[in-house]
Amino acid sequence: MLDNPLIDEIEALEAQLRAANSKLPSWKTKLAWYQAYNFDAAHETVQQCVRSKAEAYAARSKERETEKRIMRDLAENKPYLDMGMDPRYWFSPERAIARRLVDALNQDLSTTKLAINRHQSQIDSASKALARAASSIHEARAFDPLLAQATITGLQSIVTHLTSTLELMRQRNDKLESAIEAPKSEIISIELEQADLAEKIRLCKYYNYELTSGGSKSERDRLRAKCLAEVGSADPVTMLGKLQQRHDRNARLINKMTRQVKGKILIATSIKHIVIDGNNLCYDDDQFFGTAALEVLVPEVAKRFRVSVFFDNVVQRNLGMTKKQIENLFKRFAEVHICKGHREADPYVLAHANDAECAVLTSDLYREWKGFRAVSEGRILLCDVTGETLSAECLDLILKVDRTRDVAQQSQRRGNY
Repeated sequence: MLDNPLIDEIEALEAQLRAANSKLPSWKTKLAWYQAYNFDAAHETVQQCVRSKAEAYAARSKERETEKRIMRDLAENKPYLDMGMDPRYWFSPERAIARRLVDALNQDLSTTKLAINRHQSQIDSASKALARAASSIHEARAFDPLLAQATITGLQSIVTHLTSTLELMRQRNDKLESAIEAPKSEIISIELEQADLAEKIRLCKYYNYELTSGGSKSERDRLRAKCLAEVGSADPVTMLGKLQQRHDRNARLINKMTRQVKGKILIATSIKHIVIDGNNLCYDDDQFFGTAALEVLVPEVAKRFRVSVFFDNVVQRNLGMTKKQIENLFKRFAEVHICKGHREADPYVLAHANDAECAVLTSDLYREWKGFRAVSEGRILLCDVTGETLSAECLDLILKVDRTRDVAQQSQRRGNY
Protein backbone atom coordinates (compact mmCIF):
# COMPACT_ATOMS: atom_id res chain seq x y z
CA MET A 1 0.00 0.00 0.00
CA LEU A 2 1.38 3.40 -1.02
CA ASP A 3 -1.31 5.51 0.65
CA ASN A 4 -0.18 8.66 2.40
CA PRO A 5 -1.12 8.25 6.12
CA LEU A 6 -0.74 11.99 6.69
CA ILE A 7 -4.03 12.50 4.83
CA ASP A 8 -5.90 10.43 7.45
CA GLU A 9 -4.12 12.31 10.25
CA ILE A 10 -5.08 15.65 8.68
CA GLU A 11 -8.71 14.56 8.35
CA ALA A 12 -8.74 13.47 12.02
CA LEU A 13 -7.26 16.81 13.13
CA GLU A 14 -9.77 18.70 10.99
CA ALA A 15 -12.60 16.74 12.65
CA GLN A 16 -11.23 17.64 16.11
CA LEU A 17 -10.95 21.29 15.07
CA ARG A 18 -14.53 21.35 13.81
CA ALA A 19 -15.73 19.76 17.07
CA ALA A 20 -13.86 22.34 19.19
CA ASN A 21 -15.11 25.23 17.05
CA SER A 22 -18.69 23.96 17.26
CA LYS A 23 -18.60 23.95 21.08
CA LEU A 24 -17.21 27.47 21.50
CA PRO A 25 -20.34 29.48 20.44
CA SER A 26 -22.55 27.51 22.83
CA TRP A 27 -20.28 28.13 25.82
CA LYS A 28 -19.84 31.79 24.92
CA THR A 29 -23.63 32.21 24.59
CA LYS A 30 -24.20 30.56 27.98
CA LEU A 31 -21.59 32.72 29.69
CA ALA A 32 -22.98 35.90 28.11
CA TRP A 33 -26.49 34.89 29.23
CA TYR A 34 -25.30 34.35 32.80
CA GLN A 35 -23.37 37.63 32.91
CA ALA A 36 -26.50 39.50 31.75
CA TYR A 37 -28.85 37.56 34.04
CA ASN A 38 -30.71 39.67 36.65
CA PHE A 39 -31.64 37.60 39.70
CA ASP A 40 -33.73 40.44 41.23
CA ALA A 41 -35.79 40.77 38.06
CA ALA A 42 -36.21 36.99 37.89
CA HIS A 43 -37.47 36.84 41.50
CA GLU A 44 -39.83 39.75 40.81
CA THR A 45 -41.16 37.82 37.81
CA VAL A 46 -41.77 34.80 40.05
CA GLN A 47 -43.66 36.92 42.57
CA GLN A 48 -45.70 38.53 39.82
CA CYS A 49 -46.59 35.13 38.37
CA VAL A 50 -47.62 33.89 41.83
CA ARG A 51 -49.84 36.96 42.34
CA SER A 52 -51.36 36.66 38.87
CA LYS A 53 -52.06 33.00 39.42
CA ALA A 54 -53.67 33.64 42.81
CA GLU A 55 -55.84 36.43 41.38
CA ALA A 56 -56.91 34.22 38.49
CA TYR A 57 -57.76 31.40 40.94
CA ALA A 58 -59.88 33.77 43.02
CA ALA A 59 -61.69 35.16 39.98
CA ARG A 60 -62.32 31.68 38.66
CA SER A 61 -63.74 30.58 42.02
CA LYS A 62 -66.07 33.58 42.06
CA GLU A 63 -67.30 32.83 38.56
CA ARG A 64 -67.84 29.17 39.46
CA GLU A 65 -70.05 30.24 42.39
CA THR A 66 -72.02 32.41 39.95
CA GLU A 67 -72.27 29.42 37.61
CA LYS A 68 -73.71 27.28 40.41
CA ARG A 69 -76.30 29.95 41.31
CA ILE A 70 -77.39 30.28 37.67
CA MET A 71 -77.70 26.51 37.38
CA ARG A 72 -79.97 26.48 40.48
CA ASP A 73 -82.13 29.26 39.06
CA LEU A 74 -82.45 27.45 35.78
CA ALA A 75 -83.46 24.29 37.56
CA GLU A 76 -86.15 26.20 39.42
CA ASN A 77 -87.60 27.98 36.36
CA LYS A 78 -87.43 25.30 33.73
CA PRO A 79 -90.61 23.53 34.98
CA TYR A 80 -92.65 26.68 34.17
CA LEU A 81 -91.67 26.28 30.53
CA ASP A 82 -93.44 22.98 30.18
CA MET A 83 -96.69 23.32 28.14
CA GLY A 84 -98.63 20.94 30.35
CA MET A 85 -102.06 19.54 29.61
CA ASP A 86 -104.04 22.75 30.05
CA PRO A 87 -104.21 24.73 26.76
CA ARG A 88 -105.01 27.87 28.71
CA TYR A 89 -101.43 27.83 30.16
CA TRP A 90 -99.67 27.51 26.81
CA PHE A 91 -99.97 31.21 26.03
CA SER A 92 -100.24 32.54 29.58
CA PRO A 93 -98.22 35.59 30.84
CA GLU A 94 -96.61 33.39 33.51
CA ARG A 95 -95.11 31.05 30.93
CA ALA A 96 -93.88 34.00 28.84
CA ILE A 97 -92.17 35.52 31.90
CA ALA A 98 -90.57 32.17 32.73
CA ARG A 99 -89.27 31.90 29.13
CA ARG A 100 -87.69 35.35 29.26
CA LEU A 101 -86.10 34.55 32.64
CA VAL A 102 -84.63 31.23 31.44
CA ASP A 103 -83.25 32.92 28.30
CA ALA A 104 -81.55 35.55 30.46
CA LEU A 105 -80.15 32.88 32.77
CA ASN A 106 -78.76 30.93 29.79
CA GLN A 107 -77.11 34.10 28.51
CA ASP A 108 -75.59 34.72 31.95
CA LEU A 109 -74.42 31.10 32.09
CA SER A 110 -72.69 31.41 28.75
CA THR A 111 -70.97 34.64 29.83
CA THR A 112 -69.90 33.02 33.11
CA LYS A 113 -68.42 29.99 31.39
CA LEU A 114 -66.43 32.25 29.08
CA ALA A 115 -65.13 34.09 32.14
CA ILE A 116 -64.18 30.79 33.82
CA ASN A 117 -62.29 29.69 30.68
CA ARG A 118 -60.55 33.06 30.51
CA HIS A 119 -59.42 32.82 34.12
CA GLN A 120 -58.27 29.22 33.53
CA SER A 121 -56.16 30.42 30.60
CA GLN A 122 -54.69 33.08 32.87
CA ILE A 123 -53.89 30.41 35.46
CA ASP A 124 -52.24 28.18 32.82
CA SER A 125 -50.24 31.09 31.41
CA ALA A 126 -49.11 32.19 34.86
CA SER A 127 -48.14 28.59 35.74
CA LYS A 128 -46.01 28.27 32.62
CA ALA A 129 -44.36 31.65 33.18
CA LEU A 130 -43.71 30.70 36.80
CA ALA A 131 -42.13 27.39 35.73
CA ARG A 132 -39.92 29.16 33.19
CA ALA A 133 -38.81 31.77 35.70
CA ALA A 134 -38.11 29.17 38.38
CA SER A 135 -36.21 27.03 35.88
CA SER A 136 -34.08 29.98 34.75
CA ILE A 137 -33.25 30.82 38.37
CA HIS A 138 -32.30 27.19 39.03
CA GLU A 139 -30.17 27.11 35.87
CA ALA A 140 -28.46 30.37 36.77
CA ARG A 141 -27.73 29.17 40.29
CA ALA A 142 -26.33 25.88 38.97
CA PHE A 143 -24.22 27.59 36.28
CA ASP A 144 -20.50 27.83 37.06
CA PRO A 145 -19.05 30.90 35.32
CA LEU A 146 -15.48 29.96 36.27
CA LEU A 147 -15.92 26.54 34.70
CA ALA A 148 -17.46 28.14 31.60
CA GLN A 149 -14.59 30.61 31.27
CA ALA A 150 -12.03 27.85 31.80
CA THR A 151 -13.79 25.70 29.20
CA ILE A 152 -13.81 28.56 26.69
CA THR A 153 -10.13 29.27 27.35
CA GLY A 154 -9.35 25.56 26.98
CA LEU A 155 -11.30 25.26 23.74
CA GLN A 156 -9.62 28.37 22.35
CA SER A 157 -6.25 26.89 23.28
CA ILE A 158 -7.21 23.63 21.57
CA VAL A 159 -8.34 25.51 18.46
CA THR A 160 -5.07 27.45 18.37
CA HIS A 161 -3.00 24.29 18.86
CA LEU A 162 -4.95 22.29 16.28
CA THR A 163 -4.78 25.13 13.76
CA SER A 164 -1.00 25.36 14.20
CA THR A 165 -0.60 21.57 14.10
CA LEU A 166 -2.75 21.34 10.98
CA GLU A 167 -0.68 23.99 9.24
CA LEU A 168 2.53 22.08 9.97
CA MET A 169 0.87 18.79 9.03
CA ARG A 170 -0.32 20.21 5.72
CA GLN A 171 3.19 21.48 4.98
CA ARG A 172 4.59 18.00 5.73
CA ASN A 173 1.87 16.46 3.59
CA ASP A 174 2.59 18.82 0.67
CA LYS A 175 6.30 18.01 0.92
CA LEU A 176 5.63 14.27 1.06
CA GLU A 177 3.12 14.37 -1.81
CA SER A 178 5.64 16.30 -3.88
CA ALA A 179 8.32 13.69 -3.10
CA ILE A 180 6.20 10.64 -3.93
CA GLU A 181 4.04 12.00 -6.74
CA ALA A 182 6.52 11.30 -9.55
CA PRO A 183 7.53 7.76 -8.45
CA LYS A 184 3.90 6.80 -7.77
CA SER A 185 2.91 8.02 -11.23
CA GLU A 186 5.79 6.09 -12.75
CA ILE A 187 4.82 2.94 -10.84
CA ILE A 188 1.27 3.26 -12.22
CA SER A 189 2.65 3.75 -15.72
CA ILE A 190 4.91 0.70 -15.42
CA GLU A 191 2.06 -1.38 -14.00
CA LEU A 192 -0.04 -0.51 -17.05
CA GLU A 193 2.86 -1.57 -19.25
CA GLN A 194 3.14 -4.79 -17.23
CA ALA A 195 -0.49 -5.60 -17.98
CA ASP A 196 0.17 -5.09 -21.69
CA LEU A 197 3.35 -7.20 -21.52
CA ALA A 198 1.51 -9.98 -19.66
CA GLU A 199 -1.11 -10.10 -22.44
CA LYS A 200 1.57 -10.24 -25.14
CA ILE A 201 3.43 -12.97 -23.25
CA ARG A 202 0.20 -14.95 -23.12
CA LEU A 203 -0.25 -14.49 -26.89
CA CYS A 204 3.33 -15.55 -27.60
CA LYS A 205 2.84 -18.73 -25.58
CA TYR A 206 -0.43 -19.37 -27.40
CA TYR A 207 1.04 -18.89 -30.90
CA ASN A 208 4.13 -20.95 -30.01
CA TYR A 209 1.87 -23.78 -28.87
CA GLU A 210 -0.23 -23.56 -32.02
CA LEU A 211 2.83 -23.42 -34.32
CA THR A 212 4.44 -26.46 -32.65
CA SER A 213 1.21 -28.45 -32.77
CA GLY A 214 1.41 -29.23 -36.45
CA GLY A 215 -0.83 -27.93 -39.18
CA SER A 216 -0.24 -27.04 -42.81
CA LYS A 217 2.32 -24.49 -44.01
CA SER A 218 -0.44 -22.06 -44.94
CA GLU A 219 -1.96 -22.42 -41.47
CA ARG A 220 1.42 -21.73 -39.84
CA ASP A 221 1.96 -18.72 -42.11
CA ARG A 222 -1.44 -17.41 -41.09
CA LEU A 223 -0.57 -17.85 -37.37
CA ARG A 224 2.80 -16.09 -37.85
CA ALA A 225 1.05 -13.18 -39.58
CA LYS A 226 -1.40 -12.87 -36.69
CA CYS A 227 1.48 -13.13 -34.20
CA LEU A 228 3.32 -10.34 -36.04
CA ALA A 229 0.22 -8.14 -35.99
CA GLU A 230 -0.54 -8.71 -32.29
CA VAL A 231 2.88 -8.89 -30.61
CA GLY A 232 5.18 -7.24 -33.18
CA SER A 233 7.09 -10.36 -34.29
CA ALA A 234 6.36 -13.45 -36.37
CA ASP A 235 8.72 -15.45 -34.10
CA PRO A 236 6.83 -15.99 -30.80
CA VAL A 237 9.74 -17.78 -29.08
CA THR A 238 12.25 -14.97 -29.62
CA MET A 239 9.64 -12.35 -28.78
CA LEU A 240 8.61 -14.26 -25.66
CA GLY A 241 12.17 -14.08 -24.31
CA LYS A 242 12.36 -10.32 -24.93
CA LEU A 243 8.96 -9.67 -23.42
CA GLN A 244 9.73 -11.79 -20.36
CA GLN A 245 13.02 -9.94 -19.82
CA ARG A 246 11.20 -6.64 -20.07
CA HIS A 247 8.49 -7.86 -17.69
CA ASP A 248 11.05 -9.08 -15.14
CA ARG A 249 13.01 -5.84 -15.39
CA ASN A 250 9.84 -3.83 -14.83
CA ALA A 251 8.91 -5.99 -11.83
CA ARG A 252 12.30 -5.28 -10.24
CA LEU A 253 11.91 -1.59 -10.98
CA ILE A 254 8.42 -1.53 -9.43
CA ASN A 255 9.74 -3.27 -6.31
CA LYS A 256 12.61 -0.81 -6.05
CA MET A 257 10.41 2.26 -6.54
CA THR A 258 7.77 0.89 -4.17
CA ARG A 259 10.44 0.50 -1.48
CA GLN A 260 11.56 4.07 -2.13
CA VAL A 261 8.03 5.45 -1.84
CA LYS A 262 7.32 3.43 1.31
CA GLY A 263 10.63 4.65 2.74
CA LYS A 264 9.77 8.28 2.05
CA ILE A 265 6.35 7.81 3.66
CA LEU A 266 7.97 6.22 6.73
CA ILE A 267 10.52 9.00 7.03
CA ALA A 268 7.84 11.68 6.74
CA THR A 269 5.38 10.09 9.16
CA SER A 270 6.84 7.93 11.91
CA ILE A 271 10.62 7.42 11.92
CA LYS A 272 12.67 9.12 14.65
CA HIS A 273 15.57 6.70 15.01
CA ILE A 274 17.86 5.35 12.26
CA VAL A 275 19.92 2.21 12.82
CA ILE A 276 22.77 1.98 10.31
CA ASP A 277 24.22 -1.37 9.29
CA GLY A 278 27.81 -0.16 9.47
CA ASN A 279 29.52 -3.24 8.07
CA ASN A 280 27.18 -3.21 5.12
CA LEU A 281 28.27 0.26 4.08
CA CYS A 282 31.99 -0.47 4.32
CA TYR A 283 31.83 -2.56 1.14
CA ASP A 284 31.28 -1.95 -2.55
CA ASP A 285 30.68 -5.20 -4.48
CA ASP A 286 32.41 -7.22 -1.73
CA GLN A 287 35.39 -4.86 -1.78
CA PHE A 288 36.13 -3.45 1.68
CA PHE A 289 36.98 0.24 1.52
CA GLY A 290 36.60 1.27 5.15
CA THR A 291 34.44 3.89 6.79
CA ALA A 292 34.70 6.62 4.15
CA ALA A 293 30.98 6.34 3.26
CA LEU A 294 29.91 6.24 6.92
CA GLU A 295 32.01 9.31 7.70
CA VAL A 296 29.90 11.43 5.34
CA LEU A 297 26.60 9.60 5.93
CA VAL A 298 26.35 9.53 9.73
CA PRO A 299 26.67 13.32 10.31
CA GLU A 300 24.02 14.01 7.66
CA VAL A 301 21.54 11.51 9.08
CA ALA A 302 22.21 12.78 12.63
CA LYS A 303 20.92 16.21 11.61
CA ARG A 304 17.38 14.79 11.47
CA PHE A 305 17.35 11.57 13.51
CA ARG A 306 18.80 9.77 16.47
CA VAL A 307 21.43 7.43 15.00
CA SER A 308 22.89 4.06 16.04
CA VAL A 309 25.67 2.33 14.05
CA PHE A 310 26.28 -1.43 14.28
CA PHE A 311 29.43 -3.34 13.25
CA ASP A 312 30.55 -6.97 13.23
CA ASN A 313 33.61 -7.61 15.37
CA VAL A 314 35.64 -8.23 12.19
CA VAL A 315 35.58 -4.50 11.40
CA GLN A 316 38.32 -3.91 13.99
CA ARG A 317 40.68 -6.23 12.12
CA ASN A 318 39.75 -4.85 8.72
CA LEU A 319 40.29 -1.25 9.86
CA GLY A 320 43.25 -1.99 12.13
CA MET A 321 41.53 0.00 14.89
CA THR A 322 40.42 -0.68 18.43
CA LYS A 323 36.81 -0.61 19.54
CA LYS A 324 37.43 2.70 21.34
CA GLN A 325 38.94 4.27 18.23
CA ILE A 326 35.93 3.25 16.12
CA GLU A 327 33.50 4.56 18.74
CA ASN A 328 35.37 7.88 18.93
CA LEU A 329 35.15 8.21 15.16
CA PHE A 330 31.34 8.65 15.36
CA LYS A 331 30.67 9.55 19.00
CA ARG A 332 29.60 13.14 18.22
CA PHE A 333 26.80 11.86 15.98
CA ALA A 334 25.75 8.34 16.94
CA GLU A 335 25.76 5.43 19.37
CA VAL A 336 28.27 2.82 18.16
CA HIS A 337 27.72 -0.90 18.82
CA ILE A 338 30.34 -3.54 17.96
CA CYS A 339 29.23 -7.15 18.31
CA LYS A 340 31.34 -9.38 20.50
CA GLY A 341 33.19 -12.40 19.20
CA HIS A 342 32.25 -13.73 15.78
CA ARG A 343 28.56 -12.91 16.05
CA GLU A 344 26.88 -11.52 12.95
CA ALA A 345 25.55 -7.99 13.36
CA ASP A 346 22.36 -8.44 11.31
CA PRO A 347 20.13 -9.89 14.06
CA TYR A 348 21.35 -7.26 16.52
CA VAL A 349 20.67 -4.49 14.01
CA LEU A 350 17.13 -5.76 13.39
CA ALA A 351 16.40 -6.40 17.07
CA HIS A 352 17.52 -2.86 17.87
CA ALA A 353 15.08 -1.58 15.23
CA ASN A 354 12.09 -3.43 16.69
CA ASP A 355 10.34 -0.18 17.67
CA ALA A 356 7.85 1.23 15.15
CA GLU A 357 9.66 4.60 15.19
CA CYS A 358 12.94 3.00 14.13
CA ALA A 359 14.20 2.10 10.63
CA VAL A 360 17.33 0.35 9.33
CA LEU A 361 19.57 2.04 6.77
CA THR A 362 21.44 -0.62 4.80
CA SER A 363 22.18 -2.09 1.39
CA ASP A 364 20.84 -5.49 2.50
CA LEU A 365 17.20 -6.62 2.07
CA TYR A 366 17.53 -9.14 4.97
CA ARG A 367 15.55 -11.79 3.10
CA GLU A 368 16.77 -14.45 5.56
CA TRP A 369 15.59 -12.41 8.57
CA LYS A 370 11.88 -11.97 7.76
CA GLY A 371 10.88 -12.84 11.32
CA PHE A 372 12.02 -9.45 12.59
CA ARG A 373 9.41 -6.67 12.70
CA ALA A 374 11.61 -4.15 10.91
CA VAL A 375 11.69 -6.51 7.91
CA SER A 376 8.07 -7.68 8.00
CA GLU A 377 6.81 -4.10 8.45
CA GLY A 378 8.99 -2.73 5.65
CA ARG A 379 11.15 -0.45 7.81
CA ILE A 380 14.25 -1.18 5.76
CA LEU A 381 15.71 1.87 3.97
CA LEU A 382 18.14 1.09 1.18
CA CYS A 383 21.43 2.91 0.87
CA ASP A 384 23.84 2.25 -1.98
CA VAL A 385 27.54 2.97 -2.41
CA THR A 386 28.71 2.93 -6.01
CA GLY A 387 32.14 4.27 -6.84
CA GLU A 388 32.45 7.64 -5.15
CA THR A 389 28.72 8.19 -4.72
CA LEU A 390 26.53 7.26 -1.76
CA SER A 391 22.80 7.48 -2.34
CA ALA A 392 19.95 7.07 0.14
CA GLU A 393 16.93 8.12 -1.88
CA CYS A 394 14.47 7.63 0.99
CA LEU A 395 16.39 10.31 2.89
CA ASP A 396 16.94 12.45 -0.22
CA LEU A 397 20.69 12.05 0.24
CA ILE A 398 23.29 11.84 -2.52
CA LEU A 399 26.75 12.25 -1.01
CA LYS A 400 30.30 12.31 -2.35
CA VAL A 401 32.56 9.60 -0.87
CA ASP A 402 36.33 10.11 -0.74
CA ARG A 403 37.78 6.71 -1.59
CA THR A 404 41.25 7.88 -2.52
CA ARG A 405 42.65 6.63 0.77
CA ASP A 406 43.20 2.96 1.39
CA VAL A 407 42.38 1.31 4.69
CA ALA A 408 45.94 1.59 5.96
CA GLN A 409 45.93 5.37 5.45
CA GLN A 410 42.62 5.64 7.25
CA SER A 411 43.93 3.57 10.14
CA GLN A 412 47.10 5.63 10.39
CA ARG A 413 45.15 8.91 10.39
CA ARG A 414 42.87 7.64 13.16
CA GLY A 415 45.70 6.44 15.37
CA ASN A 416 45.42 9.59 17.45
CA TYR A 417 41.86 8.88 18.60
